[in-house]
Amino acid sequence: MTAMTPLTGLSHLDLSVSDRHTSARWYAGVLGFEIRGDRFNETARLPWVHLMHPCGLSMGLVEHPGNPGEPFDERRCGLDHVSFAATTRDDIDELERRALEHGVEDVTVNDTAHATLLVLRDPDRIQVEVCLWKVPTSD
Repeated sequence: MTAMTPLTGLSHLDLSVSDRHTSARWYAGVLGFEIRGDRFNETARLPWVHLMHPCGLSMGLVEHPGNPGEPFDERRCGLDHVSFAATTRDDIDELERRALEHGVEDVTVNDTAHATLLVLRDPDRIQVEVCLWKVPTSD
């Protein structure tokens, strides 16, 4: 038996973006994050925007000065996608409607044997999913 690690959940999520303000408006408008403010990390010398979601997730949108401006590509090492949890199919449908209202392109809903997934791309083409599990998530 493996010993339990003392992790209690996800602390926060920071994403590297090309334009922190454009991305902040997208995450606020489409997924309901609250924009808490424009910040500056003195240690790293990086500007960022702090977002908070009603579910308790704190997210930072970091604008690196050396960002080459290339769109996100999940085939590179690092982040593949971000997936948020939904409670009902109505939640998926509401978020799909909201995304379309905000002009989000490439909005798809996939029904699989195990989950219903709303799949979006943020302004930097980072794949963002909203997942409604149909089966228990444990082994």
